[in-house]
Amino acid sequence: MRDYVDVSNCAKLTGWSKEQLVAGYTPAMEKQVYEELKLCKKQARRVYEILRLGATNMNNSSEYKQYRLLVKNRLNAPHQKDVNYQKRLNKVLKPEEMKTFSCLDTEQQRKDKLHSEYKELEKAYLKVIERVKNYPFEN
Repeated sequence: MRDYVDVSNCAKLTGWSKEQLVAGYTPAMEKQVYEELKLCKKQARRVYEILRLGATNMNNSSEYKQYRLLVKNRLNAPHQKDVNYQKRLNKVLKPEEMKTFSCLDTEQQRKDKLHSEYKELEKAYLKVIERVKNYPFEN
């Protein structure tokens, strides 16, 4: 519900046109949404991603790939810490000692997790976009 209201409100802002969404997320967009709607950075970014998906032609492979990379880069940030930790361990430990750290994901496991996280997020975003199209919000 919150996403629906925030997306509807942000879509009406002058700094959130389709052209500006495709150009990328800027500090000016974040500032405007904070000053006018009092949205925190995390929610503003989420709303941006939802509106950007709505402005993205999913049939255009390069446009859709740009969008996917944008979201996956944000989703991958927490996992990057684990990757860096694993690289440091590889330098210090022997291969047989590394086997004891089985809790660390392999590269393929990390990619699979990232892909499933992205698909879940995209499904939720598409649901919000569909609601906004079918039931315009008037405040």
